[in-house]
Amino acid sequence: MLSFRKFRLLILLTFGCTIAILGTYWFYLLDGFEGRRLQTRMEAEQSVALTAQSAGLQMEAIIREVDFVLQELRSEYLTDRHGFPEAAQRIQSLFGSREILSVWIADSDGRIAYSSIDDRSSTNVAHRDYFQFHRASAGEDRLYVSPPLVGQYTQRWMAIFSRRLEIDRQFAGTIMIAVPPSYFTSRLGAVGVGERVSVSHLPDGNIFVDTLTPGRVGDPTAADAPFLKPDALPYGTFRDEDDAGEFQIMAWRRVDDSPLVVMASGHEEALLAPTETAIATEFRNNVMTSSLALLLVASVTVIILRDVGLRQRLHKQDALHKVLFDAMPDGMMTINHRSEITLWNEAALGLLGVDEEGLKERRVRLYDIDGKPVSISHYPSMKALDRAGHQGLFYVMAQGRRRWLSFDARVLPSVDGVTPHGAIVAFTDVTRLVQLEDSMRTSQSVFEAAGEGIMVTDAGRRIISVNPAFTRITGFSADEALGKGPGELLGSGAHDQEFYAQMDESLKAKGYWEGEITNRRKDGSLFIEWLKINVVHDEAAQVLRYVALLSDISERKRQDQEIWKRANFDALTGLPNRTLFTDRLNQAIGQADRHKTRVVVFFIDLDKFKAVNDTLGHKAGDDLLRQVADRIQSTIRAEDTAARVGGDEFLVLLPQAGDDASLLHTGERIREALCLPFDIGGHEVNISASIGIADALAAQSDPALVIKRADAAMYRAKSSGANRVVMM
Repeated sequence: MLSFRKFRLLILLTFGCTIAILGTYWFYLLDGFEGRRLQTRMEAEQSVALTAQSAGLQMEAIIREVDFVLQELRSEYLTDRHGFPEAAQRIQSLFGSREILSVWIADSDGRIAYSSIDDRSSTNVAHRDYFQFHRASAGEDRLYVSPPLVGQYTQRWMAIFSRRLEIDRQFAGTIMIAVPPSYFTSRLGAVGVGERVSVSHLPDGNIFVDTLTPGRVGDPTAADAPFLKPDALPYGTFRDEDDAGEFQIMAWRRVDDSPLVVMASGHEEALLAPTETAIATEFRNNVMTSSLALLLVASVTVIILRDVGLRQRLHKQDALHKVLFDAMPDGMMTINHRSEITLWNEAALGLLGVDEEGLKERRVRLYDIDGKPVSISHYPSMKALDRAGHQGLFYVMAQGRRRWLSFDARVLPSVDGVTPHGAIVAFTDVTRLVQLEDSMRTSQSVFEAAGEGIMVTDAGRRIISVNPAFTRITGFSADEALGKGPGELLGSGAHDQEFYAQMDESLKAKGYWEGEITNRRKDGSLFIEWLKINVVHDEAAQVLRYVALLSDISERKRQDQEIWKRANFDALTGLPNRTLFTDRLNQAIGQADRHKTRVVVFFIDLDKFKAVNDTLGHKAGDDLLRQVADRIQSTIRAEDTAARVGGDEFLVLLPQAGDDASLLHTGERIREALCLPFDIGGHEVNISASIGIADALAAQSDPALVIKRADAAMYRAKSSGANRVVMM
């Protein structure tokens, strides 16, 4: 047995070890804080970089849109200068107010030949960089994006998008679109990337767009910005200090095929604030916990030192019993006839989390299965003399977790046959069993409440369990499903044996399969589901069961089809739109190259259509367009494609065209059909059509050039008096 002095030394050593452990703990805790700060900073950089990437992609889309409009306007100008103002106004209307997008044309000397704002014929732009760029770029057709500049008359910041004009391969001037920075700001904001974003023009770095401070347009970017370096990467991040002395996390991304670079930024302090708050809270909590731990250790040390004398006197008396008790893994207590705890083992103290005094004084707060406190008079050790039996109780440990204990009490035989000699109480930790029961109940709740259908089969693929969502989706109740195979219950016949063979191969090789499948409900209706199957193996790696999760995606598939239809068909006439027409033209050209057939495009423009709109109204005009579409459809073959590509403009694709004579005959048939009177709301309406025909082979099999040549042929028909067919 240890002497009092040695025992005190042991306690002090334990106290010292506790301090050493706390010191080690704090070392790793503080190191962990720094790691979290670093991780948060990396995540912040990734977030800002994603913002820059999104803004860059949006800027690329904006530039493509403006360049598309620029090229369309150039084509209109070179084809029909007299009708150009009307075309320019029509295209401008797509962008809203003229203040958003203005159109300019300068002749070869730099004089303004056209302005969508007002008469600027006295203005000369020959000194502007974009004009000089195009004049010097003979034979090149490139988009030029100017640095931000102040207009000579508007005195407002704008960016000039321009392309070269050529007539007979000679420089004829430039066509320009002036776009204010506010247009880019609004477009960036419309897709959720407008905040904390600026755009600069390279190589000088002048601010092109600033979504937070529009007044910075034209200001230079900091000279040491990484993206201004000659060897700068197309994207990256860096850390910078603003004028207020606050650090910001910056990210840049070059806009492809343009001199622009997008930069996103975020205040570092704001991005790191949640982590710093959490660290401060954890720091305070750990300081408090460590202080309490030291206080507890110190208090326990004092108590142990004070009571060591008493334990030494009792040691000899208890030695024999403790040898027996301490060998038992379960807690054991003996109760005398006064319900006092007289003997216990170490397992009892450990399971209850108390010392000997705490055990004897019943300091542990016990709760029943409903979570209600149990009065000390009803503790198992207090009721052991009255009755034997089993009782399950729990107490809350220092960490806030529950420890469940199962108590069993037995009365010891009495000496005189009247007064109980005492009782013995045994208890064991059943926390794991309780947790398993709770886990099983939770799993069952999830199984029952899941929104996806769940189906479990045995190794022989016979259904052994389904959840309510399965019944809701398929219509089959659990009783109807159990014992049947999935194919027997839900098979639709929509898939062949190869489909199921591939499914089996995936299950064997990967342990799972996921994909789209068509099944049949109880009422016989078919539905499309997304099916996920996982294989569950036993300890011997043998298949134990299959677990399948299924979701009804029929409605989503229908919506996808509707979206595709809206994107590819004209809403008014039901004909294909330009997108679908171009796709079919591409396919037809590819097939013509392989099969040596002829592909031809008709461009149809209605004559006198505007008069119908002006006299009878737009509703009558819409009705007329629908009837025109029907007549065109009725005059062409099933393999041909008719499309509406503009207000009163239609295209017809003949993927297997005949000779020129048959083409002119087809064109005349369409023209004659459209010359017949139309009944529009009880009014007889007479119109005609100008039709241009272009051969794909003559246009180097370029779809855009084919359509352009057909358009030019139509304009030739118009200029020749309309109501005729012209073939390029």
